[in-house]
Amino acid sequence: MKTLSDISAEIPANIRLYTGQPLGLVALAACGLLTALFGLSALVVYSQTPGAQGETPRVWPRSSQISRDHQRSTLVVFLHPRCPCSRATLRELERLLVRREELRTVIVMLRPEQCAAGWEQGILWDWSQSLSGVHVQVDRGGAEAQRFGVATSGHACLYDNDGRLQFSGGITPARGHEGENRGITALKQHLAGHVAEATNAVFGCPLFSANDRQKCE
Repeated sequence: MKTLSDISAEIPANIRLYTGQPLGLVALAACGLLTALFGLSALVVYSQTPGAQGETPRVWPRSSQISRDHQRSTLVVFLHPRCPCSRATLRELERLLVRREELRTVIVMLRPEQCAAGWEQGILWDWSQSLSGVHVQVDRGGAEAQRFGVATSGHACLYDNDGRLQFSGGITPARGHEGENRGITALKQHLAGHVAEATNAVFGCPLFSANDRQKCE
């Protein structure tokens, strides 16, 4: 059986590249590089692909069990407790809430209907609980998410003290990425009393999927 060295020796000199390496070895290296570039490209595309967005009601839903502040704006952020992308959402939220006494913030954590109590607890739950002035509550079966037209983890909804929608969307620049973005900028402008964008793409994991039963494992 011929070895790679035997095969390389049989390659005519006139088809060896200027590098001095046999064409076969260079081609192998090129294939590896192309594979790596393809994988990187796929990762970039995924990180820049937004999640599904429903229609958020323009007025605070009457059937909602979330407590709204009638004296100041209320920001509601929906999270899937097992979504790694939402760590970036919490980091952005943490920065936004520094010295924000004019804002009531509620983090709503999904618990699928069939999952036992406590399933929602973990890194994101503990982190949310540690944020000063933030209220955290469980959304069993995603009832609240559906009332607010939310389908993707990391979706934030800002309502003014009269219960009118000011902003609905994501607050990260990409999946799992932090940094200044249109969502955070819009929230800051709204809270400062300025006219700003009313929506932004949401980058995160789906709140609801066909394999919901597997989520309880």
